[in-house]
Parts: sequence; structure tokens; C-alpha cells
Amino acid sequence: MTTANSLVWRNPDAVSIPQVLREACARWANRPFVDVDGDVLGFAELEAAANRLSHGLTAIGVRRGDTVSCMLDTSLDFVTLWFAVVQIGAVLAPLNTAFRGEFLRHQITDSAARLVICETHYAERVVAIEAQLPEVARLIHRGPAPQLQTGFELLGFDTLPSDDASPPAVDVRPGDLACLIYTSGTTGPSKGCMLCHNAPVQNGVPALRAQGISDAEALWMSLPLFHMAA
Repeated sequence: MTTANSLVWRNPDAVSIPQVLREACARWANRPFVDVDGDVLGFAELEAAANRLSHGLTAIGVRRGDTVSCMLDTSLDFVTLWFAVVQIGAVLAPLNTAFRGEFLRHQITDSAARLVICETHYAERVVAIEAQLPEVARLIHRGPAPQLQTGFELLGFDTLPSDDASPPAVDVRPGDLACLIYTSGTTGPSKGCMLCHNAPVQNGVPALRAQGISDAEALWMSLPLFHMAA
């Protein structure tokens, strides 16, 4: 007999982000995946770069369920980081690059991040609230080392990737948490929207179908990558 408590909701089309990337690479390995101001990364190149970065993050202690906050401008590195973090079961929490002070502190602490990755020109904002971020141990800078007095362990983003381009051996499932995307905070403290791996797929695929966009076309995105709609 089936009872209400024994029912399990299942979506036969549910997939994880790493699964989507692997399937796409199998079909379009040599095709462009993303173009940021003329810097192009192909599907196979993205997969290899994400794998190397995944192994590098694992080497510094990032594990399944850990939150990685990032304050990055739109770049190929940001795209690669997104895949690298989620495919080891960790959670990416992108930060609005306009934030500073209490807005910034709230999102970093609310997400329980112990690692912040930022552009060098944003590092000063993170260091300014260092005393209010007791859980954060490392600050990874994308760009030259910031000339700042800080108790954070500083690491260069370009030192992270491993030589190992093999897929990380982590079983990531469609319902696993992938991202925390924060609301703007204009009417109260920002709320972290919890997105599982399957969410971007179930949001994106119907949108593409509804608009009749094929795999031979490209999408132009004007929003920063920390934005929910990006």
C-alpha cells in the first residue's frame, strides 16, 4: 500500500550540471562554449579547465557541501570556476560586485563561506570587514597580490589549477545544492536562493525551446554573472 509519506517525487529528466557538461562535450567538443569580449573557450577546453581547477580546489581543502564565495567580474575564469566548484559537490555563492561593508559581510557570513575568491581590486573591501568574517580562512585573488595587511591566507587564483585534467571522482546528484544566489537586499537583508543542480537545466531548456533557439545559435548575455538571470 502506498501512503502519502512514502511517495517520492521524481523527475525522469533530472540531471546534474557535470552530467550536462559531459554530454555537451561529447556532442560539441570543438565548438565554442562561451565568448567573453573575444576570449573564447570551447566545450572540451572548458571541461579540461574546470577539471584542473576542481582538483586544485580539492587540494586546498574544499569539500562537498562547502561554500565558495566569489566576487568576480565577468570572465572565462568565472565561468570555469562555476563548473569547477559545483562538480566537486561544493556550493558557489556569487557576490554582487557593487557590495561593500554590511551588505558584503551579510552575504559572506550567511552563506557560511570559509573561502572567498575575488578580483584583486575588490580585495580591499573584503579585508576591510575581516574582523567580522571569523569563519573565512583564505582569500584568493584573481590578479596581482593585493598590497594589504591581512590575517587571511592569500593565494593567487592562477596557482590553483592542477595538472590533472581528469573528471573529479565525486558523485553529484541532480538534487544536490549547487548555488546560493542572493537577492538584492533593497527591502531587507539579502536572501540566499538555494538552487540545486537540476534547477538551471529545468529553467534553461524550456526557455530555449519556447524561443525556438537551436544549438546552431548563440545567446547574448548583458548581465553580470553574479545575477540570477545570467
